[in-house]
Amino acid sequence: MSDPRFDNNMRGALFKNNKDGIETRADYRGECEINKVAFYIDAWINQDKHGYKYLSLRFKSKTVVDRDAPRSPPPIKPPAPAAKAPPPDFDDGIPF
Repeated sequence: MSDPRFDNNMRGALFKNNKDGIETRADYRGECEINKVAFYIDAWINQDKHGYKYLSLRFKSKTVVDRDAPRSPPPIKPPAPAAKAPPPDFDDGIPF
């Protein structure tokens, strides 16, 4: 998809997915480029109420989600500063 010798705009490819026994995974996966933005494609083979088969597609931007990148936890927010306690009352009855 990123070969500079070819203009892949408005093109893509799907490949059969190894679902490893998990039926909810996409039947096909691939990549495409639309208006110079790269996307991942997931495709499922479905059947309508009349028995006709069709492909259901989902596109995910590669800039938002990278399948190969390690997932990192969200950044930790620093704790809010503690409220200052009022100064102690020194009027304890000691005469000095």
